[in-house]
Amino acid sequence: MGEFRKISGPAVNGGNDFARMTSWPRELLAIQTAVSAAGDDLDRVLRIVLHSSIRLIRGAEGGEVELLEGNELVCRATFGFSPRKRSSRTHSSGILPGFCSISEQGRRGTCSSINAPIPFEGSHVGLLRLHSRVATGFSNSDLLALQLLAGLITQGLARDAHAKGKRARAEADKRFKATFDQAAVGIAHVTPDGAFIMVNDKFCEIAGHERNELIEGGYERITHPEDLGADLANVQDLLDGRTHSYSMEKRYLRKDGSTAWVNLTVSLVRKPGGAPDFFVSVIEDISARRAAELDAERDPLTGLLNRRGVLKRLEQVMV
Repeated sequence: MGEFRKISGPAVNGGNDFARMTSWPRELLAIQTAVSAAGDDLDRVLRIVLHSSIRLIRGAEGGEVELLEGNELVCRATFGFSPRKRSSRTHSSGILPGFCSISEQGRRGTCSSINAPIPFEGSHVGLLRLHSRVATGFSNSDLLALQLLAGLITQGLARDAHAKGKRARAEADKRFKATFDQAAVGIAHVTPDGAFIMVNDKFCEIAGHERNELIEGGYERITHPEDLGADLANVQDLLDGRTHSYSMEKRYLRKDGSTAWVNLTVSLVRKPGGAPDFFVSVIEDISARRAAELDAERDPLTGLLNRRGVLKRLEQVMV
């Protein structure tokens, strides 16, 4: 049976170890500089740290870096004498030990190994492992060096996570822009006091105004006076929290003097503290439908209200 030693804190044995430790600051600074130069190229960072570990720790003849992916440890880098192949996977519980260790029980031809967990954002996400064909190839001071080197991988992980987040945000922004710009309906973002923040091309087409005119004027200026009161009342209900959204049919006054009938749906986006941030308005052009409805209420020969038109007017008066 081989020997397994768990090291929860660094220890140093012997004068030779102490002499070797005096050169660490210079060596670690050089490695850290190389890691920084690698930027967000995580695979390059892993190779730099692994190669440097084997060079710095004299008993090491090879090793690997493994990172957690779900419940598997994936070998992301190997060098020299190692029982693992790059990209190979081994099952893991998903929880890695938070301590360094020395194992002197051979595995696949190795006689001794040292392991250091790789920390990241409050947990351990991988292992930096070195191997030797000598039964007692490593000391506790080697563990200390490996622990410091494993910490350098955290820089690469942080930059990689930042780069992935940046790419994800850029992709989300791209999808939002495509949806906003190419939507078959009008879309507008409006401040709580009624100014337009953003409007898409379709809304400009429906409202009959240029984008800069809409941004400068706000929605009250283009809303038909007969519809403005109901619109403002609905907006106030949203601001006061009595409703989460509203829909209504209203008219916009176009620049050429014509009127556009629209179906307007509005919801309110709030800030994290609950204060109103902006309205999201979706505008559907229903001018053709309204024109057809009006035509159906009049006699095609005389232009006078027919029975349907008269009944509708009576309903409106009696409400």
